[in-house]
Amino acid sequence: MSLEDEQYDLEDLKAYTDSFSYPIDEAKVEQCRQRCQDHDHPFIGPVLQYQNFDRNLGRYLILCHGEHPGDPLHPDPHFLYVSNALDPDDRRKIVAYQAEHHIKIPKKNKKTVNGRRLTQPKPKPPPPPKKSGNLKAPRAVKKKHKPTPAPQVHATPAPFPIPDGIPVSSASPIDLTRDSRSPSVEVVTPPVKHLSLLVHFFFADSALPITLKLYAQKNSTHFSMSSFVTQWLDAEVKQSDVIRILSFADSATAIESWTPFTLSTLSLPRSVPVIVAARPKVKTFHASLSDLYQHAFHDADKLANALKKKNAQLA
Repeated sequence: MSLEDEQYDLEDLKAYTDSFSYPIDEAKVEQCRQRCQDHDHPFIGPVLQYQNFDRNLGRYLILCHGEHPGDPLHPDPHFLYVSNALDPDDRRKIVAYQAEHHIKIPKKNKKTVNGRRLTQPKPKPPPPPKKSGNLKAPRAVKKKHKPTPAPQVHATPAPFPIPDGIPVSSASPIDLTRDSRSPSVEVVTPPVKHLSLLVHFFFADSALPITLKLYAQKNSTHFSMSSFVTQWLDAEVKQSDVIRILSFADSATAIESWTPFTLSTLSLPRSVPVIVAARPKVKTFHASLSDLYQHAFHDADKLANALKKKNAQLA
């Protein structure tokens, strides 16, 4: 197949746009997420703006549809940009990429961001912050392999650097005739950060599960379900809904244990590549569940208890 025959889509445009984007202000995101949790309503984002070709193209934003009574900064529903604005030249490159590859942008009304309806008129965005001197070069985008996270093969981290050794004083020459005694150094390899999370989701009695593939946000350490609103809505699950995570399974006895989570509060470390989830109403599972026992997330109960403790402290 020639390059001319290859088909480009919105995922390609999103990946190309993301290659120009700046790091997300994680502190601001966490502050806003905490505000929403304090008022017990869903928090959405960060979401990349890549379908609206305005001066905020290529920026990440967060969305909130709830009220925050008493909050001096954001008492009403709002959205907020949490990454710096791109240079005009970078934005022009993205627009040219979309035109060159004939990528169709879905029509949407004026009160949407990437296809999501806002609950109030779009406020005028703040002036774009100054970019730092360290400009980031765009990442190369390959075809036909999707430019969003590469293969489903999990990324292997670079080995942890090993110290070069203890400096030797000039007063103590090195004896090359003896075996050197290496210092006791424990080499710790950092945990793998997977590019994507596979969710095998059982949505109805006796039905085969559907599989969601959720790509990690750039520079993130966790897969936060609040960042995957569209994917979960496609599975007819809202951020305020409760899902269950398979936390223990024994093939010999067919004993299973499930841990419930409100979807918007669920955030899994990127060391987790696969989970098994289900709607609370599912009682009779498809036989394929036993093949997925190996993907039980054993820290689910620990995570749920940590969330309960955090909520109790905030109460």
